[in-house]
Amino acid sequence: MSLLHFGNSSCLSPLPFHDPAHVLLLHYTVLGKDGTKYDQKANRNGIEAVNANTTMPQELGYSATPTSFYNDENGEIMITVNIGSLALPVSPLLVLISVIIGFTVSSLAAKKGDTEKKEKASNALMLILLAGLVIGRLVFVLRFADSYDSVWQMFDIRDRGIDYTAALFSFVVVLFLQLRQRHLRKALLSGVLTMAGLYVVFSLVISAGREQLVLPHSSFMQLDGQTVTLPEISQQQPTVVNLWATWCPPCRREMPVLQQAEQRHNDVKFILLNQQEPSHTVEHFLQQKGLSFKHVLLDSKGDMATSMGAFGLPVTLYFDANGQLVHSHMGELSAASLQQSIEQYF
Repeated sequence: MSLLHFGNSSCLSPLPFHDPAHVLLLHYTVLGKDGTKYDQKANRNGIEAVNANTTMPQELGYSATPTSFYNDENGEIMITVNIGSLALPVSPLLVLISVIIGFTVSSLAAKKGDTEKKEKASNALMLILLAGLVIGRLVFVLRFADSYDSVWQMFDIRDRGIDYTAALFSFVVVLFLQLRQRHLRKALLSGVLTMAGLYVVFSLVISAGREQLVLPHSSFMQLDGQTVTLPEISQQQPTVVNLWATWCPPCRREMPVLQQAEQRHNDVKFILLNQQEPSHTVEHFLQQKGLSFKHVLLDSKGDMATSMGAFGLPVTLYFDANGQLVHSHMGELSAASLQQSIEQYF
């Protein structure tokens, strides 16, 4: 992380793995001592106004509050967030924030000074969440049982595979049962409604940002040295773009999953877009592992990751037939999670 200073205040700015100084920004609403609001953005080189006429007078002291992550390439919300050297997907992170705030509100709604009641409310809320997650995962595993090679893979939740309909149904049923305890109703409803409300707001924000993300027309080099654009490959068909590198262990592990999916789904285009590695390294890896894909491209500067706000590997992007980004998955794919996304979004 890079520490950026703003007058008497500072903020932490996550940096992308390929570290372009001009790309990753924080969008700020800045309040001057004179009460005037200034719209500014921050990068590693300092601060500048989003609009030329709203530049903050440097002699004024001010406080800055971050309002959103901002990508200078296309002005859209990022799909990952960097915390130090760790890149995290935005969606699960926002869900976690919603849960934490929900538990806090539930605790505050419990009778003041009644520690036992607060503890019971927290336990009940935890039971509701766990029931939803466990049932949702169980139904997901049953739906895609033929995609797993071992029982261990079924318990490996790193692919974040879950049946959301089953999870929601279980959540509601257990909530209803817990609400039978009248003395906990206020605390439980406060926590649950807070979580749900925040989740809906966050989802709307993410969806609004995603609507502006489309399959870029950038040219990338193929392994044979020829250049091609992504739309030329897509040809108005659903397209899966996987950002990967040979040095990335999760990327290497999910390659067979992507190869099998490409062979199974003739109506979906799969593009393996290598990030910042030379062609001989990529070719050697594919030959060594016995992997074969129809479309392997080289992104020598990491342009795709920059334009999509994806600052970690692996990342899988799902574009519909119109070239609109409809889903993104950061982290290792399983055959089940990939199949679920294809069924759900294509």
